[in-house]
Amino acid sequence: MDRPLYGFNFQWLFNSDRGDGPVEPDLQALDFLAAHDLQFVRVPIDYRYLVGGEGYDQYHEANWELVDRILDACRQRGLYCSLNLHRAPGYCINRNELERHNLWTDPQPQEAFIRLWATWARRYRGIPANELEFDLVNEPPPVGRYDMTRENHEALMRR
Repeated sequence: MDRPLYGFNFQWLFNSDRGDGPVEPDLQALDFLAAHDLQFVRVPIDYRYLVGGEGYDQYHEANWELVDRILDACRQRGLYCSLNLHRAPGYCINRNELERHNLWTDPQPQEAFIRLWATWARRYRGIPANELEFDLVNEPPPVGRYDMTRENHEALMRR
């Protein structure tokens, strides 16, 4: 984007560790943004709403469709949407101890991470970059924490 964007963070697909479920987009909030010349919607996402199971291989299609509806609602109002994988398989800046694997060292969550992003890439192919962005993983840890190195971070992001 050429100019700064202003808007809000909506946690419609986050906080599953509290037992909350995903919620539909608040269309009134999106209308408010558009009416007040705000242009940006950040949607932090907890992967557990989208995939489950021991191998992270059970897709929850209803929640993928919720992401579709959020994105459509933003696009209809001319709002730029950032899909942020806030809790990735094997890592989260908040309450990482909830994860049973390590994204930076374990193949199983790495493969799930790749599948998530491949699914998003296929699903949203053709949406212009001035309408949608992807934040691959929210706030990676400092080098050395959770065994994250520059090398394993770069290798995973390039994949």
